[in-house]
Amino acid sequence: MSTRPSRALTDLLGLHVALSSYSIAEIMDVRLVLECRVARHVAEHPEQLSEEIPRILERMSDPELDRDAFHDLDAEFHVALAQAASNRFLADLMSAMREAVRRPMTAVFADTERWPELQKTLVQEHVDIYDAVRSGDPDLAESLIRQHIEHVYQAVSDSQDVD
Repeated sequence: MSTRPSRALTDLLGLHVALSSYSIAEIMDVRLVLECRVARHVAEHPEQLSEEIPRILERMSDPELDRDAFHDLDAEFHVALAQAASNRFLADLMSAMREAVRRPMTAVFADTERWPELQKTLVQEHVDIYDAVRSGDPDLAESLIRQHIEHVYQAVSDSQDVD
């Protein structure tokens, strides 16, 4: 399996989303639908989880990690979950949407004075999602990922007065 076509599609989708002036609310709404579906599916098939996810979570929890690296790992976590759903197009869509919201999310990470607290909260949310998926609890996994995305959207909205 070559990653080149996937990377090209992800780049193209990311560029299209970025240039199409979709609102953050529109992107987050689609992300919510997709990620809830991913969390539910993977929780129903936890054997498909990548062994890379715990390593991503461990690296995310490093208090010395810079914010850009944290954002990259955050994206890796969500894309790894999508990849565990065994649908490459879904994983590419997730990657493209992550690129589309990168700038506003990076701004939230950069502007907050309470970064250490936010980092711990975000890491715990990711750990809880992973634990629910790994334990095979689709309802809990879906609920936790919904709460996480809504929390992130609220942080982005608060920092940018986004509709």
